[in-house]
Amino acid sequence: MATGIAILQKEVRFAKRLLASKGGLIDKMIAIRLLLTQYHTLAGLLEHSNLQKHLKDDALLELVAPLTKKEQQALVSALDGEIAMQLVLFKTLDKTIAQDYFKESFDEKAYAQEWLSNIAYYNKNQTMNELVKQKQFFMSQAALTLPASQVNFQALKDYHIERLCDSQEAGLPCVIKINQHYGTNLIGGILLETGKPDYKDYFFRLYDLSNYLALVNAKLLIKQQQTKALEIPAFLESLEDNAKNPYTKEPFIWNSTKLTLSTEGFSFLAEKDSNKGCIQKDFSRFL
Repeated sequence: MATGIAILQKEVRFAKRLLASKGGLIDKMIAIRLLLTQYHTLAGLLEHSNLQKHLKDDALLELVAPLTKKEQQALVSALDGEIAMQLVLFKTLDKTIAQDYFKESFDEKAYAQEWLSNIAYYNKNQTMNELVKQKQFFMSQAALTLPASQVNFQALKDYHIERLCDSQEAGLPCVIKINQHYGTNLIGGILLETGKPDYKDYFFRLYDLSNYLALVNAKLLIKQQQTKALEIPAFLESLEDNAKNPYTKEPFIWNSTKLTLSTEGFSFLAEKDSNKGCIQKDFSRFL
């Protein structure tokens, strides 16, 4: 069993280094998924009788340590990279490239003579400044760590990206709206409006990692105290914040019939893992 813990240590350390690195969004999402898998493996190991004598060992406690400040700020470097790539595109764009982009992106009606004059007036600085403004909310949110990110969680959940064109609009109707809003910086407006990704689910995946880790810690405390199933509700209540969702502050849900411990999952991955919106509905079996 000690060998299994040692292997998990190596895997968790690797994934945490990746999470805290200056990598891009793909790197961070891989790290999050690896850690979720490893924490789920650990949750299963807690059921083995051979592990009982190791429940307070430093090696095991290291595995369930809360995410560090850098790990919680994993999306800062990822978003920095996303913005940097877009800024390079906007900086190197010239009239010829803009015209080619416009021809390929819209039909002949949109590419009519009345729009050509505006393509010639691509405002590079205005486009770059507007991009930074668009990303400011997410960048500010990415820098937050618990408990500040818990306080601002509802603001992130409620945040809505404003788009000039809805998903049903395309072609000329959308171009007209963009032209009315951005004026002579038409091509800049098109780039900005078609490049507004919603980063919320990336945040929710990262937050779900802390949610899951909190569940593992609660289960470990239950196992350390050798708490019986009937005593678990009272024990969870005694844990106070240690038995609550770190972001919603809602108490963990103990299902005495299925013997499971769960909490609300935020990302679409949590919805896939459980049709009840909980993180791993079969997360924790106690008997």
